[in-house]
Amino acid sequence: MSSIMCSVQMARSGSSRLERWRFGEARRAFQSLDQRKAISHLARENGETTNCETYEMQRETVSTSVIVAIAPVLAAVALLTLGHGLQGTLLGIRGGREGMSAGDIGLVMSAYFAGAAAGSVWSPGVIMAVGHIRAFAAFASMTSAVALVYALHISVSGWLVLRFLNDFCYAAMIVVVESWLNASTPSRSR
Repeated sequence: MSSIMCSVQMARSGSSRLERWRFGEARRAFQSLDQRKAISHLARENGETTNCETYEMQRETVSTSVIVAIAPVLAAVALLTLGHGLQGTLLGIRGGREGMSAGDIGLVMSAYFAGAAAGSVWSPGVIMAVGHIRAFAAFASMTSAVALVYALHISVSGWLVLRFLNDFCYAAMIVVVESWLNASTPSRSR
C-alpha cells in the first residue's frame, strides 16, 4: 500500500526529471529497493521529499526504538538460556560423580520435559493474576533457589523433583518474556 502511495506522489510531482516517470512505471519501480533509492535520489536532487522517504524514515525509527527497548529483555533471555543449558550439563556430570546410575541420571534429566510442559501450560494464569514483572520475578527467584538446593540434597528422588521445578520455572519465564514482548510491541512493529 505504501509503495502505491509513493508512486502516486512521484507520478504527480512536477519536477522535470520525475516527469519521465508515469504512474505505471513509478509503481513498477517500487518493486525493488534499488529503484526506490534511485527515485528518492532524483527527488532529493530536485529538493523534494517523497512520501516513501518519510515512510522509510518512520519505519527505521520505529525499528530502532523497538530494538533498543527490548535489548535488555533479549540479553536477559540469552543469559537465562545460557545458564539453564550449563546447569543441565552440570547435573548430568555431577550425578555421575555422585554415583548415580545412567538410568537414574536419564530419569532426572527427563523431568525437564515434564516441567517444561507443565510450566508453559500453567504460567499464563499466573501472568494474568499478578502481571508480567511479578510473575517473572517469582519464577526467577524459585529457579535460583532450586539451583542452590541441588548441592544440599543429593538423591535421585530429590533431584527429580528439583529438576521438574527448575524446568517448570524456566518454561514459565520464557512464556512470561514472550507474552511481555507481544503485549508491549505495537502491531505495526511486528
